[in-house]
Amino acid sequence: CDDAKPSVGLETAIIVCKKLPHESLAEPLLAIVDDSKNLKVAAKAMESLGAFGLVKSKRERILEGLVKSVAKSKSGGRGAAGKENVANPDAGLGNTTNSGASNRWKELSDVLPTALNELTGHSESSAEGWFATVKNRKGKLGTLFTDLDQAAKDAEKAGG
Repeated sequence: CDDAKPSVGLETAIIVCKKLPHESLAEPLLAIVDDSKNLKVAAKAMESLGAFGLVKSKRERILEGLVKSVAKSKSGGRGAAGKENVANPDAGLGNTTNSGASNRWKELSDVLPTALNELTGHSESSAEGWFATVKNRKGKLGTLFTDLDQAAKDAEKAGG
């Protein structure tokens, strides 16, 4: 994930994850988003995670993980994710130049709304909008998936 040019196999695997979302793939894709120095690969992993809306066991984890990962790059440090970043309190430490964080923010904040809108069936137009939505619904993130769940039920009824 750290190479300037990722392998074709990795890119293909990420695309396949989007086509065949499964709970076992969520954590590896989140790790790619968090750890990859190749921002195009991280963005593709985010796009793939957007297709996991019907994977009920992982979707809240994906939502929180993507928001935290992108938020920590906003100002290049620990404070960007806020004091609530309990899962990874050391996020952003050592990144004091801001150039890497700035590039990461630019690349991933553009992808975040599209990925999370697909994941949830909810609609926000910006990364900041998603940050506010997740903060305001802390402890009840499952409510963001209500429309998606209803659409799936409606589709099931129509098809069967």
